[in-house]
Amino acid sequence: MPVLRLRQTSEGGDAYRVLLELEANGQRREDARQFKFKLEAQDQEDLRWYLEDYLQYPLDPAPKIAARIEARMDEIGAELFGAVLAGTSVWGEARHDLAETRVEVVTGVQEATAIPWELLRDPESGVPLALRARAFVRGIHNAAQRPKLPQTAGGPVRVLLAICRPRGGEDVPFRSVARRLVEGLRGNDAVSLKVLRPPTFEQLSKVLRDAKAAGEPFHLVHFDGHGVWSGRGYLLFENPALEENREPVDGAWLGSLLAETGVGALVLNACQSAYATPPREPAAAPSNVRQETRAFGSLAQEVMDAGAPGVVAMRYSVFVETAARFMAEVYERMMGGDELGDG
Repeated sequence: MPVLRLRQTSEGGDAYRVLLELEANGQRREDARQFKFKLEAQDQEDLRWYLEDYLQYPLDPAPKIAARIEARMDEIGAELFGAVLAGTSVWGEARHDLAETRVEVVTGVQEATAIPWELLRDPESGVPLALRARAFVRGIHNAAQRPKLPQTAGGPVRVLLAICRPRGGEDVPFRSVARRLVEGLRGNDAVSLKVLRPPTFEQLSKVLRDAKAAGEPFHLVHFDGHGVWSGRGYLLFENPALEENREPVDGAWLGSLLAETGVGALVLNACQSAYATPPREPAAAPSNVRQETRAFGSLAQEVMDAGAPGVVAMRYSVFVETAARFMAEVYERMMGGDELGDG
């Protein structure tokens, strides 16, 4: 399978350099581009509103606002394409077989969320590369290994499900995501699902190490819970011995554990329950984006940087039904032997 790799590095401020690499038919082609890019705070809020709130309130003036944001997404994607790929020998070769090509965007942890590469769009086709390519994934500079599930000896895909709710009864019913996954996998011999009890980081460490020692490491760890942002991303495990029953775990700590115990991938889902009065339009000049999904995005990069093969993480908060359907399809594709990111 051809691989088109975009290696992004920061030159300081809004300046970036991208090394383009195309590996196809036993040959390698390279090119490089320098460019400037900045996603303004209002663009970030517009994207968040479009993906999280718009479908809850599709009445006027929301459709007009959504149309404006869609046009802006096209502009951003075309701007990136013009700065990075247009006119390069790499794109001239890759565009002929894009449907069978794996696109890898490789960044450092700090630069991971600076550019919305998923919007990258060739104006001639009018379709983002993320939808045209066979696979579109993100990676880390000098990552330990390519995101691929360990091979089984004809046995089931082993999944460890951690459902963490430190806030107890004050929380929205996120458990419905886990419940729907369990129901969907019931009777499916291709998947072996184990629920982590109690959902503490200490118990997670024990279960994963025991499985590795027994020669049956888990292929996936699925975290259904909350994240927090405090200069970096953290997952909140339960721990009754700590204040508010919360134990924050960062990506480096978690990634090292996953790499040590042979886990193939970490799955994170950020979801929300419906609420009565969604915003009718994006906030004006927001000071920051939502913290939980920002935490998941940052943590995902750190987990891979620590040596874990791959992470599936939602960058925006979606409804429970959407999360359940998405995760069920991810599991189904993995059971069929697909790698993370395959279309």
